[in-house]
Amino acid sequence: MTLGKRQRRATEAAHGSHASPGYFIAVHAGAGFHSKSSQPKVARALRAACRAARKTLREGGTALQAVTNAISVLEDDPSCNAGRGSNLTFNGSVECDASVMAGTACYGAVAAVPGIRNPVKAASLLARETLEPLPCGLIRPTMLAGEGARVWAAQRGLEAAESREQAAQMHSTPRAVRQWQTFQAILADATGEYSGVVLPDSQQQRLFDTVGAVVVDGRGHVASGVSSGGIALKQEGRVGEAALYGAGCWAEEEEGGAGEEEGAGEEEQQQRETKEKSEGRRLRGETGASEAAPLGSKTNSMHGVAVSTTGVGERVAACLLSKTAADAVRAAAGDQGVSGALRSALRRSVLKTPPPNDAGVICVLAQRSERAHPDQGCEVKVEFGAAHCSHSLAVAHCGAPRAEPSVHFMPALGSRDGLDPGATGSRPGHVVELAQSCRWNVEERG
Repeated sequence: MTLGKRQRRATEAAHGSHASPGYFIAVHAGAGFHSKSSQPKVARALRAACRAARKTLREGGTALQAVTNAISVLEDDPSCNAGRGSNLTFNGSVECDASVMAGTACYGAVAAVPGIRNPVKAASLLARETLEPLPCGLIRPTMLAGEGARVWAAQRGLEAAESREQAAQMHSTPRAVRQWQTFQAILADATGEYSGVVLPDSQQQRLFDTVGAVVVDGRGHVASGVSSGGIALKQEGRVGEAALYGAGCWAEEEEGGAGEEEGAGEEEQQQRETKEKSEGRRLRGETGASEAAPLGSKTNSMHGVAVSTTGVGERVAACLLSKTAADAVRAAAGDQGVSGALRSALRRSVLKTPPPNDAGVICVLAQRSERAHPDQGCEVKVEFGAAHCSHSLAVAHCGAPRAEPSVHFMPALGSRDGLDPGATGSRPGHVVELAQSCRWNVEERG
């Protein structure tokens, strides 16, 4: 697909076309350790996030708007490690990461930012602004960090702290302070370097959690996002996977399928390489006809993949997990299904990194097939998968034909309730997966 086509797809996904009764929404509250006492609160937050996204789509909003609104709900809930519920840094302040994506031409992120009520809203606004050109050859940023991001958000009318001092404590909660004090006491009692400190399992549930969402709108357009308060006791200025391109979230759409790529792929690729050099293929996430073939797309069809990740940020970022997972789904979904492809991606990437390597990923694969006559509309098929290699992964999803959200606390392999400290899921091959699918018809063309 040429740069111009990708830009038009991203604009439609970001700014919308028309409302449709069909949709699919999935959200997560992170891979980590979810105690039995915390699960009811997390489940309520996940259901509320799904409903916020559903309301957005039913009112004619875009997939990107739905992702943003879903994650905003999770950021406002103190039971989640994002926004208001964020972990504290080593010095006791809060710095957040967030990013969104709606096609490779529409991406925005904020990193290590204090004092923005909903970091995902700042990331989303950055993404939408990238679609609007500036005069005199100026280039809009796709990522802003630290104080600069807070000031920019305030100038754009987003809710943000008025000063550095207010920003440092904006998202600090009594629970986070108590946890910070507990962790500091553990460190104070330890001897030797920090690398020798191991927290009890009962204290690990707040270390790795991140929130995110993937959405398919009525026309089959996809978007994804992620937001995080970061790992507990992190160094100030640390940037996690939630802000990094190709690590925290990924969303791409392509027209046509194997047949179309066979005939036109080589010529288009030459144009792309001339225009975008070696970076082009990395941004698009395609390696040719052989990877597109399992999707079974027709010439008059479109398919999209959206991914949101969670886990130990340094491990997830090193593997570019969201991009890696999207590539795996594109290449192998026809043989393994989405969840099977995600399982394979985790085993080939994160599980080969040093521990702790807890991680989780959710993904949707959407395919829109146009009917022979333009007036007959199209059909949208969606396959959803989730996989993780941690104590547990909190996931909720809803969509046609199921209207109400379904919540899952995916346990570690070999554990009945996900609370068995011995079933960490971080050993090679310890991956748990979840699968779901749906479809709907769109009678009108947008």
